[in-house]
Amino acid sequence: MRIKVKIAGVGGQGVQLIGKLLAESAFRANLNVAQAVKYEPSTSGGLTVADVTIVPEDEIIGYPYIEANPSILLVLAQRGWDEYKHIVGENTVILADESNVKSLYLKMKHKAHYTIPFGKTAIELGTEKVMNVVALGFMAELLDFKGNYISDNLEEMHPHDSGDSTLLEVAPEKFEESIIDLSPQKFREVNISAFKRGYDMSMSLDIKDHL
Repeated sequence: MRIKVKIAGVGGQGVQLIGKLLAESAFRANLNVAQAVKYEPSTSGGLTVADVTIVPEDEIIGYPYIEANPSILLVLAQRGWDEYKHIVGENTVILADESNVKSLYLKMKHKAHYTIPFGKTAIELGTEKVMNVVALGFMAELLDFKGNYISDNLEEMHPHDSGDSTLLEVAPEKFEESIIDLSPQKFREVNISAFKRGYDMSMSLDIKDHL
């Protein structure tokens, strides 16, 4: 079993930081991780992508880029969705920022796709610049397999894999450690607040309301 996370946005949204924090946190949970980035050379507005693949510590990752069927597709800009909607699989969990992704059109029947106020929540915390960490917190709860809808969906769709889900669990404490160590000192406090807000938002969301 493996979890493949693709994060797509534009320059200036902190996409690469999300990938770095996710990979570092999974590594601290004693998991094997591959991280890859792709970005256009423009400072802001250009497409920016981070791919993170997570597997149990005794498995090998042969290729770091995610070209099809990600487990989670996190989209922070319309450009990201337009570029990568074609790689979505039936069981991909799609997370999109409601302010920056206005069109989330899908031709296929899809189990879990919805928009979340990542940007709006960041503004409530004082700066839209922490939208990426709010989104990371939301995604982190999905990797804490204590009865959330990811594990429920795994059990329903892939019963042979559901028993292995806890092998890929990344506890929130690992994310907080990574944020403290990798954030500039002046952003540590607000980044931790943003992470906790996103995590709590994910815990309080009933996915069935969004199907």
